[in-house]
Amino acid sequence: MVKVYPILPGMKKRLFLIVSLTIICLHSFSQETNVKMILSDSNSSCSEIQYACMQLIPLYYQDGIIDTASILLDFWEKHCGLDETIYRTKALWAIDAGTFTDTLVTNSMIGYLDLYQWLSQDTSGRCLKEYNYYTPEFELLKWYKTFTDSIASRALSYSDLSAEERFFATFYLHPADSLYEGLLKEPLSFTKLGKTYQQNVGGELSEWLQNWGETLGAWIPYDKLNTIGPHPSVGVFIAVRNKKMIYSGAASLRFFRSWNDFQVMYKDSLYTTHNFMGLNFMLETGRQLIDWRRHELDLLGGIDLELMDVLNLKNDPATADDNESKYLASPAIHFGLGYRYYTKSDHFFGISSRYHLMNFNNKQGSNLRGNALTINLEYGFGENRWLHEKNTYLNQRLPLK
Repeated sequence: MVKVYPILPGMKKRLFLIVSLTIICLHSFSQETNVKMILSDSNSSCSEIQYACMQLIPLYYQDGIIDTASILLDFWEKHCGLDETIYRTKALWAIDAGTFTDTLVTNSMIGYLDLYQWLSQDTSGRCLKEYNYYTPEFELLKWYKTFTDSIASRALSYSDLSAEERFFATFYLHPADSLYEGLLKEPLSFTKLGKTYQQNVGGELSEWLQNWGETLGAWIPYDKLNTIGPHPSVGVFIAVRNKKMIYSGAASLRFFRSWNDFQVMYKDSLYTTHNFMGLNFMLETGRQLIDWRRHELDLLGGIDLELMDVLNLKNDPATADDNESKYLASPAIHFGLGYRYYTKSDHFFGISSRYHLMNFNNKQGSNLRGNALTINLEYGFGENRWLHEKNTYLNQRLPLK
């Protein structure tokens, strides 16, 4: 008498897993064997596999031997990776067989469609460089395109195509930027295809935006400080932004000699000088008053350290080691306004003006008390949220109007 042991639930799961893996392995082995029976043993590199598959797949598919064509396509993808031609074939086959799903709609699809559009318009073979491992057979690429064109043409005769299927079939038969206009309208605008193209090219912006640049302008002193006169100014700045708030730091250099002579006390001696070089270090907080499309108007305010090099003594003409200088320093506060205009390439041009409240104390020398106005032209780099939101994959491909 044979004793039969019951199969426990855990054993059932393990047995099912073993059987499933065995079937998968046998199927995979069977596919490899079938492909090797079709392809020559010399077909080992991707260029050789591609060359053979692109000639054989159309023949098997058009003769109705779909299983063999599918095995060749899977073998090609397994050994060489997914590329434009394989993606195009899989998408059109799915439409032709009525098995298309939006799992074929991915971010990589965008690049594949762009490359295919280039291929369809290319007459010189320049697009070959984007086909990576492909053999330099431009005629083969074009010949394979006539095969996929025939599938796209047949698919367009089907009355039950979804909006996404009709877009792909139409695009693969007559690729054109104008077709992307359909992704703005229902029902395509609500599909995965439409939403994929409506993504921002640069991804989502951080809450904290950085910008930096350089300035060129004028420093204009008032009251007694006007003895020194206006001077040109160059500088650099860097800033971060969060919502409407701006936090920045900057440094500026003012140069050229003083417009008038003035006196300074240095080591118990009074000197008459026309030396001048100004330095400004600034910390600033701002708030956006207007943020409309490319335009921005900011209210600015902050603290400064103002330095002026007002005396240079050369004790020994033969060497600079013994040179002596005197600096005047003043803390300051400022307030002002700034305007910026952003371009499409994340650059901006701007103009800003600040009024600086200062207090230079030139002890026993000329009275240099007074404030100053700065007016600067700005050129810099930084992102604008409105332009960023407009820079979608779809907008990049729509015809200009």
